[in-house]
Amino acid sequence: MQVSLPSEKLESTKQDGVVIEAENATSESKHRDWSLERFPLSEATAAALRKKGITELTEIQAITFNDMRSGRDVIGRSHTGTGKTFAFGVPLVERLVEARVSNGSRRGAPGRSPCALVLTPTRELAKQVTEQLRLIGQPHGLAVDCFYGGASYTQQEEALRRGFDVLVGTPGRILDHLDRGTLNLSNIRIAVLDEADEMLSLGFAEDVERIFQKMPPKEERQTVLFSATIPPWVQKIAAQHQRAPVVHDVVGRTETRAAKNVRHVAVRVPDADFARFAMLEDIVFAHAETGNQRCIVFTDTKREADEIAMTASIFRSSVAQVLHGDVSQRQRELTLQQFRDGRFSILVATDVAARGLDIHEVDVIVQMRPPRDVDTYIHRAGRTGRAGRSGTAVIMYSDSERGLLRALERGASIRFEQAGPPTLERVLDVAAQNAARAVGEASTNRVVPYFQRAADELAAAQFEGDARRALAAALAVISGRTHIEHRSLLTGEAGLRTLLLTMNRAGVTPRDVLGIVRRLSQSGKLFTDDIGKVRLCRDPRQAVFDVSVEAADEILRCMEPQSTTDATSSDAENGTMASHASTGAAAGGGTGDRRTRYPDFTIEVCAALPELRVDDYRFSSGHLERRRGRSLDDDSDRQSLNGRTRDGPGGRTGRRERSSRVRGGRPQRRRSISYTRDVQ
Repeated sequence: MQVSLPSEKLESTKQDGVVIEAENATSESKHRDWSLERFPLSEATAAALRKKGITELTEIQAITFNDMRSGRDVIGRSHTGTGKTFAFGVPLVERLVEARVSNGSRRGAPGRSPCALVLTPTRELAKQVTEQLRLIGQPHGLAVDCFYGGASYTQQEEALRRGFDVLVGTPGRILDHLDRGTLNLSNIRIAVLDEADEMLSLGFAEDVERIFQKMPPKEERQTVLFSATIPPWVQKIAAQHQRAPVVHDVVGRTETRAAKNVRHVAVRVPDADFARFAMLEDIVFAHAETGNQRCIVFTDTKREADEIAMTASIFRSSVAQVLHGDVSQRQRELTLQQFRDGRFSILVATDVAARGLDIHEVDVIVQMRPPRDVDTYIHRAGRTGRAGRSGTAVIMYSDSERGLLRALERGASIRFEQAGPPTLERVLDVAAQNAARAVGEASTNRVVPYFQRAADELAAAQFEGDARRALAAALAVISGRTHIEHRSLLTGEAGLRTLLLTMNRAGVTPRDVLGIVRRLSQSGKLFTDDIGKVRLCRDPRQAVFDVSVEAADEILRCMEPQSTTDATSSDAENGTMASHASTGAAAGGGTGDRRTRYPDFTIEVCAALPELRVDDYRFSSGHLERRRGRSLDDDSDRQSLNGRTRDGPGGRTGRRERSSRVRGGRPQRRRSISYTRDVQ
């Protein structure tokens, strides 16, 4: 089955290869029987696959098998996690075994040069491919070796003296051996570029070209390219090294380019890095579907990865390790193995882990910010939902990054589920379930009796014999959630709560927020300085604002319905308040004996941020500061105010900036306005 790349890529592909329309291939492939028995596999290969639990081929493996087996050049594109390694690995092994038998030998001669070369962009992927090729190659007596940077030259040169059949490696180390004269590629009959888009990208194209010059010409070898994405420039360079390639594209022109069994969730967060860091563990907790919550967090820089993994306050109840290019090869291998074994639950990595790594138990992928190209997002998201499992890919974005998010949706043909930061209730509920699951797994452990006496004494001394409360406290300690910490949904600052104001008229303004808080502050427990950031909503009747936790509790208490008797007494004492009190909706059962105190507005806890307008406000020492089209989260504009971090007035006043807003199809310049005005 041969299918085409997207329409804009067909012209060059038709000149060099065979193409059949994707629609026909896709419709035919949905109901095929791809069990192992239907393919001409040797008994040893089929037995090795069954031992690994594989009883049928995946789509990309099945549709490329005949062309790969017959020695034709192939370009293959498939979703991540669909078995591209075995798609080229199984026919590669079958061809080498057949060639050996036809030559009349069952075992290779010592010191033989390799017959097949597999190039990968990263060391981790090279090791993974080597393990899978050895699985199916060793029953036939095929020797597979792996060369990558950071490993000992001595061991690799010893392997060359012994001889082997298949070489898997990274371009840098392969070139090193070619320059040293220790590696001979003149006998290569099969060349595979795994993750071809990365291999042939800027920085790798020249290395690949030098390696191909050391091989036999393309007419005398089979050249295969596999990847989850094949941008146009890959085809252009591949044309230099392939002869009439057959293109197999199971992604198709109209389907999503990302894996189908992965949920794509976009979580809106504040711009500031500290806010993203503070919300990270809660996001992991809220979106993990299984108890182990194994997660990979992707960052753009090694410095950010180190900061996240090494800051104890970010992961309070989870263990995180870091993986990037500055980590030694030995430590990288140890970290990946421990992550696979479940020794820790969160891996913080740069894109070194985004290419081809096959870790089936990853539940959640979190990207700290939207990447600037679609291929990077697809490869990152492809680390979850592998081998038929479901997964969730979460991406954090701020209001200023909406454009990048929309570009990803268009480029990958996906639709993000919009979400806000998880609520405190949701996080605590998940933490309780995970702690309970951990305790339940230890119920049959022999060590439990040794703790029973201490448990009885604890329940009697601290919880008045209430074993249920004692167990709940133990679960809280296990989960690492021993105290309640509220955070602003607008800035991520701790000690603040975000409230939602809804008025019964349109045109709500920041002064309405200030005026309402003043009306509620007559008890003397509220002050206007308690108000932090204010954002107006797209709904003209709504606004969200930050207040301290104590002020939020007082505001919500004031908003509770009151009985008719209490309301009459309160109205008599406060004439200014009486004019706003009228017969409201009855609370609870609707008996009519209770009414809302303030029927012209409601204030409630903001569980998820509604869609906001561009303007950004903050109250500071009785003054209102307004910024249009600019966030106030930069640290350079912050100062300490009343013991809390607040934005001070006067920062960046009068600056002009180029807006990202587009009007009429053309970007417009817009002035950033900053001013203060006394609202008293």
